[in-house]
Amino acid sequence: MKVYYDKLKFLLTDANGFFKSVQKEKDYWNILKFYVLLVALVQIVSFLIYIPSYLKQSNLLGIMGFGFIINIAASLIFPFIFSAVFYLGVLLFKGEEGYFNMFKVSTYSMAVLSAYGFVSSIIIGVISWFIPPDFSSILQGGNSLVYSLPVTIISGVIGFVGVIHFVYTLVNGMVFYQRLSPGKALASIIVIPIILTFIIGLIFGSGIALILNGLGY
Repeated sequence: MKVYYDKLKFLLTDANGFFKSVQKEKDYWNILKFYVLLVALVQIVSFLIYIPSYLKQSNLLGIMGFGFIINIAASLIFPFIFSAVFYLGVLLFKGEEGYFNMFKVSTYSMAVLSAYGFVSSIIIGVISWFIPPDFSSILQGGNSLVYSLPVTIISGVIGFVGVIHFVYTLVNGMVFYQRLSPGKALASIIVIPIILTFIIGLIFGSGIALILNGLGY
C-alpha cells in the first residue's frame, strides 16, 4: 500500500513530475487499478466513519452497501467514458498522441478528485459524530438538507478546491502527453462536454415536447 500512497502523494504535489514518471506505463489495467483501489478506500472509510449513524438508522446500511457497489462499478467504467469525451476535444484541437494517453491523464486526474473525496469523508464523518445528519429526509423522499449548514459549506469548499486541482492536473497531463498548449488543453475539456450537454438537452427537450403534444397539451 505504501507504493500507492507514495504514488498518490507524488500526483497531488507535483503533477508535471508525476506524469513524466509514468510515461512508460502502457497498460490500461495498472492505471485503472490505482483509481479503483482509491475509490474503494474512500468508500470503506466512509462506511466505517458512519457506523454510529447506522446504529441509529439500520436501514442506512443497505443504502451504503448498494452505494458501494455502484461506485466501484462506476470507477471501472467512467474513466473510459470521460477519457473518450476529453479525447474528442483533443482531436478537435489537433492533439495526436492517442486515446491511451488521454486515458492515462484523465484516470490519474480523477484520482485527484477521489483523494479530496477521502479528505471530505473523514472531516464530514467526524463532524457528524457531534452534529448527526438527518437521513430521514432521504429515506422519506424529502428534499431538505441532510447535513448541517457548516458541514454543507465545508464539503462545498473541499469539492470546489478538488475540482480546481482536478482541472489543473488534467491540463498539465494533456500539455505533456497530447502536446497541446495550456489554453487549448483547457478548451478541449470544456468544449465537448458543453456540446454534448446541449445535444442531450435538445434530445430530452424534443422528446418531452413530443410526449406533451401527443397528450394534447
